[in-house]
Amino acid sequence: LPQGDGTQQVMMTATAKVAELRSYTGAVFVIEKDGQSTTVTAICETDQPSSTPPAMPTPPSQGSAEIQCPSGSNPVR
Repeated sequence: LPQGDGTQQVMMTATAKVAELRSYTGAVFVIEKDGQSTTVTAICETDQPSSTPPAMPTPPSQGSAEIQCPSGSNPVR
């Protein structure tokens, strides 16, 4: 789903259909690094089985490339 807050980002979700499984949210952000546009990505997984995927992750802060997963989820490594 394109996010309309003026930034260049997109979010994809995978919702568990079985109660014992976790849900996921993937995000892609366009950031400026060394004067160039580049993309950074992350996939966030719910901490517990859930039929609700995580909310939109927080984009990287200025000078960083690290995306923050919302509370109740962690990055897939």
